[in-house]
Amino acid sequence: MSDLQEFFAMGGYGAYVWSAYAVTFVVLLLNVLYTRSAHKRQHQELLRDQSRRRQSQNQDQNQSQNQSVNSTAEVAGGAS
Repeated sequence: MSDLQEFFAMGGYGAYVWSAYAVTFVVLLLNVLYTRSAHKRQHQELLRDQSRRRQSQNQDQNQSQNQSVNSTAEVAGGAS
C-alpha cells in the first residue's frame, strides 16, 4: 500500500474516522445554513414591522391633520 492509502485506511479504522468527519461537516454546514435562514427570516420580519409602523404613523398624522382642519373650519364657520 502507498503511504496515502495507509493514511486513509488509518490502520483499519478509516471508515469510522472519515464517516465521523463527514457527519461533523454535515452538522456544521446545516447549522450555518439554518442560522442564515433564520437571520434572513427575522430581517424580513423586521422590515415588515417597520413598514407597518410607518404606515400607521402616516395614517395617524393624516387623521390628526384632518381633525385640525375640520375643527378650524368649525371655528371659522361658527364665527360668521
